[in-house]
Amino acid sequence: MRFGPDWQDNDLIFCREDGTPYRPDSVTRRFKTLSKAAGLPEIRLHDARHSATSAMRAAGIDPELRMKVTGHSSRDVHDRYTHFWDDSLTKAAGDAEKLVTGS
Repeated sequence: MRFGPDWQDNDLIFCREDGTPYRPDSVTRRFKTLSKAAGLPEIRLHDARHSATSAMRAAGIDPELRMKVTGHSSRDVHDRYTHFWDDSLTKAAGDAEKLVTGS
């Protein structure tokens, strides 16, 4: 409302105060900065979408709701983004980490 007729509604998740898009590289840099400050491993912003979708699946969230949250328009695309894990995969990853780190 502050920008009145100068507001640009581009239906974006990330935008400047006037609705215009950020440069993609500036969003990526900010994501990396925030991730590092939070002590998280460095991943691509795109990978965070995969992780969120997979975590929602593991939590038992309905596929239609997961699609809505992530903005997927088709079930096929959504299923490609979702990586399933279970307790055995988590244990295997932990065992592999112990081998690599020697702990």
